[in-house]
Amino acid sequence: MDTQKPLIKIQDLAFTYSRKQKKALDGITLTIKERESVAIVGPNGAGKSTLAKHLIGILLPQAGSIHIDGIEVSQSTLPRIRDLVGLVFQDPSDQLFCPTVREELEFGLINMKLPKDEIKVRVAQAAQTMNIAHLLQKPSHHLSGGEKKRVAIAATLAMQPKVTIMDEPTANLDPQNEKVLIDLINSLSCTKIIISHDLPILFQICQRVIIMVGGQIIRDCSMRDFIFDRNLIVEHGLDFRFKCKCCRAIHPERFQDS
Repeated sequence: MDTQKPLIKIQDLAFTYSRKQKKALDGITLTIKERESVAIVGPNGAGKSTLAKHLIGILLPQAGSIHIDGIEVSQSTLPRIRDLVGLVFQDPSDQLFCPTVREELEFGLINMKLPKDEIKVRVAQAAQTMNIAHLLQKPSHHLSGGEKKRVAIAATLAMQPKVTIMDEPTANLDPQNEKVLIDLINSLSCTKIIISHDLPILFQICQRVIIMVGGQIIRDCSMRDFIFDRNLIVEHGLDFRFKCKCCRAIHPERFQDS
């Protein structure tokens, strides 16, 4: 019996950027339960990042509604929503701006007006979870790409959100750091929404897949069903073997014997 309760409820969500006529989101209806790990996939321009920005209130619905833990996302509820939802950007440099790693982790907690003792505990816990305790005194801009990514995630986790959204979390990481980050993400107990084109990574993290095309959800299925539906993967340009096909097209002479 499924005892997980709905945490995110989206109903008929629509949004159009003022500079464009085509809807970026067009009638999105979606429910995500507590502690689910959900992949959102689709081609560039499908609306994935726009949806993520609505979940944290960077953008507000023009039509339809979003409820998170029973609270409707609106201008008046943004502080409460941002206590519930954390967003880790694809490029950690867009998120990190404080002089030191410790201050990065403290920043959101100070804005939440938490007691100093609780801030200290939360920073230590997040640093330990993301294996960055040895970096706390270092300037963020001196870190490697993988270290910056872990700091950005730690800064989000320190706020103890019920929902953590990660946009391309393994982008620009080498295979070793990918493995470290995957293990860390899998250890998190919160609801996780992962936006990525990297299907082999998603296979290791998520149990459910939401496929978006043209601002709409065209399929909502289990990861198992997704894995075995090759036509679905190929049809929407999500087959990771597509890169191999591109190599063959660019340099066919190198593959004459294969």
